[in-house]
Amino acid sequence: MNEIELCLTVTPQARDAVKALMDARSGTGARPRRKRLQALYFDTRDQALARAGMALRLRSEGGRWVQTLKGQAADGMTRLEHEVPLPALRGRAMPALDPARHQGSELGERLLALLQAAPGAPLEPLLHADIWRLARQVQAGEGVLELALDEGFVWAQRSGPAQRLAVCELEVELQKGAPRDVIDEAGRWLAQGLWLEWRNKAQRAAMLARGQTAIDSATAGKTGLSAGMSVQAARRAMLQSCLDQIGANAGQIAAGLYHAEHVHQLRVGLRRLRSGLRLFEGLLPGEPDDAVLVQRIQAESAALFRALGVIRDDDVQTQGWGPILAQVWAQRLTARDGSAGAAAAADQAPVASAGPATPLLRQHSAQALLLDMMRLLHAAEPPAGAPARLSAALKKRLRRWHAQVCGDATAFASLDEEARHKLRKRLKRLRYGLQFSAGLFDPLRLKRGLAPIAAAQDLLGEFNDLAVALAERADRVSTGPDAVRSAFEWGYLLAQRERLLARAAPVMAALGQSKVPWKG
Repeated sequence: MNEIELCLTVTPQARDAVKALMDARSGTGARPRRKRLQALYFDTRDQALARAGMALRLRSEGGRWVQTLKGQAADGMTRLEHEVPLPALRGRAMPALDPARHQGSELGERLLALLQAAPGAPLEPLLHADIWRLARQVQAGEGVLELALDEGFVWAQRSGPAQRLAVCELEVELQKGAPRDVIDEAGRWLAQGLWLEWRNKAQRAAMLARGQTAIDSATAGKTGLSAGMSVQAARRAMLQSCLDQIGANAGQIAAGLYHAEHVHQLRVGLRRLRSGLRLFEGLLPGEPDDAVLVQRIQAESAALFRALGVIRDDDVQTQGWGPILAQVWAQRLTARDGSAGAAAAADQAPVASAGPATPLLRQHSAQALLLDMMRLLHAAEPPAGAPARLSAALKKRLRRWHAQVCGDATAFASLDEEARHKLRKRLKRLRYGLQFSAGLFDPLRLKRGLAPIAAAQDLLGEFNDLAVALAERADRVSTGPDAVRSAFEWGYLLAQRERLLARAAPVMAALGQSKVPWKG
């Protein structure tokens, strides 16, 4: 069976308000009920199940035991689930785990295949959860949802309760109706200061077991387009790929446990999303009912991208040009007065704190973007009409984008800073468009076609970082106590830009002469 739900983090400040609103909601019968859920999660010592996106548990639910296997979330809210109620045992005895209980289910066969591939890695009890759940069913249009407030702790088997991780979250699960009922209900709770939690309890406890504070940043995955797909199915595949990357990084940042690469990969995901929506713009038959939703997603993602850009620019300066300039300045002082101590200044360059990204991702606008992406994923099929041929439609658009990029590359030496920045954005759009459409092209041709695009994009990225560094020092060149150092850094950066311009000539020439990565 599929379990369709969304989970939202509840802060201590919002806890009482959430309980009051749950009690006040129009329910389907009884008032909120409270029960204790105690679970033990199993995995191999190297956490093979977690790496495969599965969780296997035994849970005591109000006096009865249930063995449950869950699969990787597919769209941020849908999970495969297979439950097996177990016969009651005397006293408080816990039943034995048996993976074969899930045999015959799609998820169970995946589990058994995984275990057979690693016969020397037995399942062990690794994670504990002790949760009190306050739950009630509520009406949602013509559907029914369960609201469940979970409070308690999770901890790793080897760490003990002393290193437990507190849990306080609201789950919105579909009982009857459509997935958009879950999305709309979650949207109502954003006004209470809640935000989407992308990591399930098992994943958070697994992080604790590994001694991690943050999971690795999520990079772009394959879209999986094929020539036989409808345009609607292809757009959904693109959206899913973007949501996987954006949601995972946004969730980690909102939790306050992240590093600069999470911010970078979130911005990459947002850029991919906007490029993907442009790629499919106007290709669906008729007038799609979700046109307003698409426009809203474009506006929301652009606003978040710009806000994160300020933080990203700070990271670039403190982790990129900042340390380099500090080292060059220290070497200049050493060469001038022979002072060995001056060289240590490079090691004392400040390290940027990306802390401002957390409140930014908890804001209503950022969370609304994630929900709107899910709404578009679950949008109704467009009105019937003459279906566009996916391959021909996408190639026509990509060919036009490629021609624009080649024209700009040929004239690169005469472009001003604004035009070069525009070229950089067009390069990203073209590169992401080609990557989204990879399943439609010959892999070798695509690899060759992407090479000059990637080289030019990397070069323009260096130009952008230099432009940020120059702008940051522009007002300090002639004034202030560090005017001499600022002038030195300004001159050094200008010299680097001239060297970069010299490197750009062959790169841009190759791009200007490149061909689209398909025949005809």
